[in-house]
Amino acid sequence: MSELESFRKFYDEKLIPHLSDLEVERKKIYVGLTIFMMVFFTIVFSSVYYLGGFHDFSLSDHSNKDFLISLLLLVFWAMMGVLAYKKLFEKRLEDIRGKFKRSVIVKIVEFVDPQLSYHEDKLISQHEYDDSKIFPINAHRFRGEDYVVGSDGNISYKFSELHSRYIMKDHRGRKLFMTIFHGLFFIADMHREFKGETIILPDTAHKLFGPFGDFVQKHNIFRDKVIKVDNAEFDKEFVVYSNNVEESTSLLTTPLMDRITEFKKKSGHSVHISFIGSKVNVAISLTQDLFEPPIFGSMLDFEAIYENCRYLRLVTGIVEDLDLGS
Repeated sequence: MSELESFRKFYDEKLIPHLSDLEVERKKIYVGLTIFMMVFFTIVFSSVYYLGGFHDFSLSDHSNKDFLISLLLLVFWAMMGVLAYKKLFEKRLEDIRGKFKRSVIVKIVEFVDPQLSYHEDKLISQHEYDDSKIFPINAHRFRGEDYVVGSDGNISYKFSELHSRYIMKDHRGRKLFMTIFHGLFFIADMHREFKGETIILPDTAHKLFGPFGDFVQKHNIFRDKVIKVDNAEFDKEFVVYSNNVEESTSLLTTPLMDRITEFKKKSGHSVHISFIGSKVNVAISLTQDLFEPPIFGSMLDFEAIYENCRYLRLVTGIVEDLDLGS
């Protein structure tokens, strides 16, 4: 039986009963949210249209007072909308989200590997994230969830979803949040120490700027020496930094570089890897949040539910894919 067929059987027998109950709740929330948005925007439009005098619109006939009234109305209704949303829907959405994780995601984790330990509210710590040295920019905002612990042979590993952000300010003091990393962060403990530090990053600079990008990489003040590798396909996708050339050269064998390249293709996303201390750190960048209930889509959408299993298989297979146990 294939993986897809096996999951389909598991989905029909174990998940459908829970998903059906959640779908009833989801529909009630979705209908209520839709009605709320329609009524809310009708009230906003009507108040601005009439109280701001726009029902008889003519720029020449409107004073600054009319535009000020309209602006104040928009600010007022925005505040009222946020308060009403929090009062009417925030707790209900948190409840259904929690039920989804505890009744569906937990079972999918068990399906992938019964030995895995899942904690919905825990995360890889910022200290561990920083120790990987994959992202040298200091994160001002750091959050995560869906923490999983497992092992493969003598290799223990853990991973969670993380979202780190950096805060920039303009000359007026206004804040701009820049995402540093959003995705799955994986740490495997090799139980043996690496002599140096080897960091493998997507070769974005060369792809964007060609030879100038190579120059920027060589003079990156945040990184160690660039290591040239004898693997054309790997070299097109990644750039390697190290403070121990001899160890990195022996570590990055042709089979390992081939496996990293294949893993990048398999994931379909940007992949960052570091070998530091006794740890192998793998960061897989994503654009969407994983393991979340589909509020604006059916809970019974098989493909959406199976996507959670696919990502769990991908991450729990890193030890085998990269042959870390050898």
